[in-house]
Amino acid sequence: MLPPLIKTGDLPAGIHQGNWTEIAERLGRGSAARVHAVGRLRLLYDLANRTGKLSRFLIFGSFVSVSKEPRDVDVVLIMASDFRLEEAPRES
Repeated sequence: MLPPLIKTGDLPAGIHQGNWTEIAERLGRGSAARVHAVGRLRLLYDLANRTGKLSRFLIFGSFVSVSKEPRDVDVVLIMASDFRLEEAPRES
């Protein structure tokens, strides 16, 4: 569960877990930019997850803030140590 935003309009420092329903409801609404961003994030997640090697999917930056028009969405994909790009599905 994602914690409430702090006074600055950001999530508190740290790593917080959330499912896609919560991410979409809390962060993917309020503007066309947010709706578009959460859709692209979900696509990226699905593609990475199809490899079977996705360990963690971290989202940060202005997307995880109160900003109506986030400037960008920052993502880090942490893949299993045996991940090999050449073995991943082509679309991934």
